[in-house]
Amino acid sequence: MERFLDSCEQSMGTRDYSLVRDLATGNLDSIKQECAFLTQWNNFIVTLKQSLHEARALALSRTDDHVSSASDKDFHIEEVVKLVMQTENPLESELLLMRFQWEKAEELLSTRVFDREVLFTYAIQLALLERKALFTPLEGNAEFKRLFSNLQSIIKSI
Repeated sequence: MERFLDSCEQSMGTRDYSLVRDLATGNLDSIKQECAFLTQWNNFIVTLKQSLHEARALALSRTDDHVSSASDKDFHIEEVVKLVMQTENPLESELLLMRFQWEKAEELLSTRVFDREVLFTYAIQLALLERKALFTPLEGNAEFKRLFSNLQSIIKSI
């Protein structure tokens, strides 16, 4: 990511570079209204997060103050969220979400040849790949066992 951003900084105007940088670092609030691509990406991420939040609240039997009406929902996102919630392995859930985001970024790019939206898509996909590279099963299992052991200790002390 650092090399990509360095290359963008050298090759792009200041404003376009700041958009790519903010997108790559996940700072969507400052850039969501800059162009149609970024607005669509922001709307997608907000809807995905809201659907995940609602599904988690439902799974925990919590009533949420704000539940989207059926007309506000993106049914493709809802289907992916259902799959994510049914997956028993947290790593598989995360990979499923990342794959979905990857595909959405490519979908938004579908009619572009080479302009800043191509770099936006590349920044999104590179950030997803960097996040995926952080996932190591050995460390994940060790962390799970540590957290589970702590939870057992807390339960025993109650």
